Amino acid sequence: MADIEKHGDATSPIEHAAIGAHAVDLDGADAAELARLEKSVVRKLDWNLVPLVSGLYLLAFLDRSNIGNAKVAGMSKDLDLSSGEYQWLLTIFYISYILFAFLIMFWKIFPPHIWAGFVVLGWGAVSTCQAATTSWSGMMVCRFLLGAFEEGYGPGIPYLLSFFYLRHELGFRTGIFLACAPLATCFAGVLAYGITSGKQEAIAS
Repeated sequence: MADIEKHGDATSPIEHAAIGAHAVDLDGADAAELARLEKSVVRKLDWNLVPLVSGLYLLAFLDRSNIGNAKVAGMSKDLDLSSGEYQWLLTIFYISYILFAFLIMFWKIFPPHIWAGFVVLGWGAVSTCQAATTSWSGMMVCRFLLGAFEEGYGPGIPYLLSFFYLRHELGFRTGIFLACAPLATCFAGVLAYGITSGKQEAIAS
């Protein structure tokens, strides 16, 4: 027993070298496996998280920009709007969008999935209420609330994505997210035409 304590580990230098080489192999295998798992996770996020937040942002821009198509479809006549009143409908949205800029801090106060669900549900409900509005004042309230809810969503998404992507991966995903804004305007007119064309044909007949 004393001899064992005196000499310590009785492993030969050759065995030490073999164990060290095996550890290096294990480290290399672990690094390769970690890289493979990381790519798999990033791929799943690219197919699930990015399309979800980008699609919602596209719908948000459809909500805010469709008022022009609504005017062409006869909103001014239905609500008896003057030119000045219509301009106020455009302006009130951006007033609330600026006033409620502090809502971006709520992404850090509340769990992101709860806050995102709240603002998306909010602007969806407000957008639906716009269809039932029968006066200029009611439309003004809807546009004001729409700006507030959309302010709480869009500016916070890059912050949300920073929890899932590394710095060198974040720029491309944020670019995809922001690209949905002009993409929404590309087919908003076509969508509005498809919705209103049946009504026009029915009136003509």
